[in-house]
Amino acid sequence: MNKKITPQLIIWFLGVMVFLSLFSIMAVQGLPLNTNIMDLLPSQNIDSAFATASQTFSKRMGNQLIFLIAHPNLQKAEQANDLFVDSLNKSGQFTTIKSKVPENEQEAWASFYFPYRQSLLSDESKKILKNKEANKLIQTAIYNLYNPMSLANSGLLENDPFFLFQDYIFSLPKPASHVDLDHNYMTVKTLNMNYTVINASIKNDSFSLKNQDKILSAISLAEKEVKKKYIGTSVLKTGLLFYAKAGDEQAEHDISTIGIGSIIGIIILLLATFRSLSPLVFTLFSSAIGFICAFVITCYVFGSVYLFTLVFGASLIGISVDYAFFYYADRLFGGLQWQANEGLKRIFPGITLGLVNVFLSFIIIAFAPFPGLRQLAVFALVGLGGAYATVVCFYPFILKIQKKETESIITCFSNFYLKFWEAISIRKISLIYVLIILFIVSGISQLHTNDDIRILETPPLQLKQDEQTIKAIIGSHIGQNYILVKGATPEETLQHEEVVLNTIHKTFPLLSHPYISVADYLPDIKTQKENYDLIQSQLIQSNLIPYLTGVSKAKAQATKENLSKSSYKPLTTKDWLNSPVSDSLRFLWLGKVSSDYMTVILLVNELDNQKIKNSLIHYNFASYVNTANDVSTIFTKYKKIMTRVC
Repeated sequence: MNKKITPQLIIWFLGVMVFLSLFSIMAVQGLPLNTNIMDLLPSQNIDSAFATASQTFSKRMGNQLIFLIAHPNLQKAEQANDLFVDSLNKSGQFTTIKSKVPENEQEAWASFYFPYRQSLLSDESKKILKNKEANKLIQTAIYNLYNPMSLANSGLLENDPFFLFQDYIFSLPKPASHVDLDHNYMTVKTLNMNYTVINASIKNDSFSLKNQDKILSAISLAEKEVKKKYIGTSVLKTGLLFYAKAGDEQAEHDISTIGIGSIIGIIILLLATFRSLSPLVFTLFSSAIGFICAFVITCYVFGSVYLFTLVFGASLIGISVDYAFFYYADRLFGGLQWQANEGLKRIFPGITLGLVNVFLSFIIIAFAPFPGLRQLAVFALVGLGGAYATVVCFYPFILKIQKKETESIITCFSNFYLKFWEAISIRKISLIYVLIILFIVSGISQLHTNDDIRILETPPLQLKQDEQTIKAIIGSHIGQNYILVKGATPEETLQHEEVVLNTIHKTFPLLSHPYISVADYLPDIKTQKENYDLIQSQLIQSNLIPYLTGVSKAKAQATKENLSKSSYKPLTTKDWLNSPVSDSLRFLWLGKVSSDYMTVILLVNELDNQKIKNSLIHYNFASYVNTANDVSTIFTKYKKIMTRVC
């Protein structure tokens, strides 16, 4: 019997061609997959400027990588360092790679801050002067003056007689306390090993699958080159890129497991039921069309497709094949007189009702505040719709009448199953249901919820070990939590940062310096003026002459006149940002975000999360960011909402 080409078939065919073309273009250009799990979650209930700043900083930090080149011989380690850096530079995948501190940058610290020396004080020196205990500083200065190992000279006495500037420079915190310089290389020496430190920034997003492969290939090539040329060299590395890649591989494994498992189950079921390969081919074909349509539409709606969506989308195969199963089951029981169009009329109400039922479920999910669930809903709606359309429009044209009637193995099993239950009395069936209900209630009573997202974190053990080893070697105690501080102007932002830092000191008095901040290296102008006034009133005007008389009375008078005439000169944010001294710290200054200026205060791991959060609760210019806790809080919040709704 000739098959009639219907308008529905033509529309379906044209639609499939369009989707196949678009999918092919995407595949050639690189499928736009998003592996960032944070994008799946709703925005937190915080100031929009803070949310934007947090995203900016997270992306900035996510592009940072740290490498340690290790060798028992320091010279070999430095040579291997050069080869490694050269190989990375040739790859073109990095924006910056820093393994040395140039001479001019080292000198820049002293030369840059020196003109502002009368406005700069270490925390300890300022505390002493505020307590009007200037004599303590004078005694320390006298000791340094007559100490044969001191750096004091006539020039220093004229410009910094109490060695306050030297004290300030030495008091500046070192983010990596074990790192020293050797021939301009950043190095760490341990008992049996020498390390050079390399900081690198990648060009593109750490979560881009295409970028990951290129960058990791470049790193792998660099490792092979240094290990081949310098025997005994090892490379330690850490960064979000490596964790993102591990997560991608795990997701791909899950997709393969679910997808392949579903397909194998479908193959066995189809062969056992219909004893033919054609149902298998066309059933998988309808599912494939649904997947392609879902991927294309989802990509155009959201800009990319989450791996999360693909993992759960793979499980939709089990739903999409039902429409084809209904059609083939109708043909199986229709015998030799079965007609495709008549078969469609019989199953159409059932499969349509099933589709509408599933649609309603996913439409509800589409209104959830979670971007990941919204995308999953769109993917499922389009995917199931595509599979349904394939069955309704294409199957009547392609399916043929059976050549002979066959009895399915599944049919025999179904008949046996039904007869088994028919033979059991109602009393026994009731008893079975009671036992099942008791079993379910017993299980439910033992259930408990845990919203802590950290229990889902399963990175490879080697990655965690490398990260901890690198932190221990370089002497870094900085964790992943931080504080965002904002202000209407750069100066106000620094003042707010000073307030936050003072609060941290009061909350954690036993920790000497549990943070890294811009204010450590750039005091606000108000603080600088206070420093200037303290130095002038308690040291220059009242104590300089007696202090220097032992050296030379005339020189003491000349120095006092010179320093007294020295006008107050503040160090501005613009000056600091334009100087080489801010190179390694500029990532903490986020600049203008929305209508405010933003900075970041990095915190050490030892701080108690709840204490730090409570200490900042009254400051509308500061926001504590603990990503793991924030995500867990989101889960708890929406779990309660859904519980009330249900």
